[in-house]
Amino acid sequence: MPFRKILQRFPYGLPVSLILVVFFLTAVPVAQAEYSLLKDIIVAWNLERHERSLTDGSYRGEEGILRIRPEVARSLGLNIPIYQEYLNATNQLKQADKLKAKAVRAMTSQGKEWFPGEHVKTIAESILQHNEFMRRGQVSLTAYRLRLRQTADERLDKKICSQILEELLAGCFKTEAYNIRDGLACFYNRCQDVDEDNWPLNPVNVRFVNHVFREFTERASDQERKRFNFDKHFSDSRSIPNPGWRKAMGRGGSRHLEIMETVIGARRQTGYCIDPLLFAALIRQESKFNPRAVSYVGAAGLTQIMPKTAIGLGMKRIFAPAYLNEAKSLMGRGRKLSARAMALILEINEKNSLKYAGRARQLRQKSRSCKRKARDLYAAYKRDLLMDGNDDRLDQHKAIEFGFKYFGAMMKTQGGDISLALASYNAGPQRIRQYKGIPPYPETISFRNRVLGYYREYLRRAEK
Repeated sequence: MPFRKILQRFPYGLPVSLILVVFFLTAVPVAQAEYSLLKDIIVAWNLERHERSLTDGSYRGEEGILRIRPEVARSLGLNIPIYQEYLNATNQLKQADKLKAKAVRAMTSQGKEWFPGEHVKTIAESILQHNEFMRRGQVSLTAYRLRLRQTADERLDKKICSQILEELLAGCFKTEAYNIRDGLACFYNRCQDVDEDNWPLNPVNVRFVNHVFREFTERASDQERKRFNFDKHFSDSRSIPNPGWRKAMGRGGSRHLEIMETVIGARRQTGYCIDPLLFAALIRQESKFNPRAVSYVGAAGLTQIMPKTAIGLGMKRIFAPAYLNEAKSLMGRGRKLSARAMALILEINEKNSLKYAGRARQLRQKSRSCKRKARDLYAAYKRDLLMDGNDDRLDQHKAIEFGFKYFGAMMKTQGGDISLALASYNAGPQRIRQYKGIPPYPETISFRNRVLGYYREYLRRAEK
């Protein structure tokens, strides 16, 4: 009965007992209210992914609004059966993965063959066996899903799983160091049994994190936003850095303290001003404060600026020989050839096995050759660059000045979002647009995680 009609039946006021009942029936738990929107977004994502997995062959036994496998469900205290069909499917799919890995090794191998065509035959046989184990696994999973409909499985109890979802979110967000992205990554890892290496965010969960983060920021009220740490940094030309920032940088950063003070002072008046400790953390990750650092793809100096980016920023003396473009082209070609080889082996069947296996191996070998030539050219570039020594990026003052300018531009473009600015600095702003968030590149995610780790270390030092 609507609450309005209840009031009409008691014109002289509600009995105390009824007031208490109404209160407990209508009150929303704090945890539920705090994570209500996040829950809705996560559940919608999980249900959509579950439906997709049933059609694209990626289903691995995950069920319910948490989209969790049986082993994970039991670890969370849910009462569910684990049928033999599921165990069979798990073993069959693991065997399929091993056979695929064996085929990839044969595609890449430079070892001596005991007979002509040994590697090609290994590829063909491994993939044919892989296909058979995949087929068996899918059959077992279909049988497993049929049995689920006949018995109770608490993963399918929305009320129970909704409570567990809230508890998982609360547990992941209780860590002060976690911002909303890392809290969401932590939640994903616990549901999907993904190992964490120091930081929760990784290439496995980043697409989930990007989606939920984007949906939440678009739909959340100001009140809902206030409950979470977004790792936002806002420029204020009138702001003064924490007085302790100079001592916080340690021995490595202190060598460049005077230059940083000059650059930061100038930028405070003319551009997007960022926390010097955040910038110091970036330099530490990029070059370990070594002004002559050169990366394996040609980024140079304290702030590891690429030649093309340096020219775009207005740096004058940039060492950019023609063979540098050749190296970049070879590396890109190598990646494309490798991708074509991997796609080709998945098309292998009984009729075309040896033909496709041979072609895939040729493509993979060409990929290795391209990448090897590219690495040799990049090594030559590093040697020639350091020998010449006239590149502006190797000048400490210019490296800091233009690196600060570039990172400030990334911060402004990304609206003060530190994670996106760091990802932009590493992978380029076009990748942020392409993936609508942090790109799923291991190097970019590791870069973001490490810089944030150093930044928080510096902040703790500055407060002492």
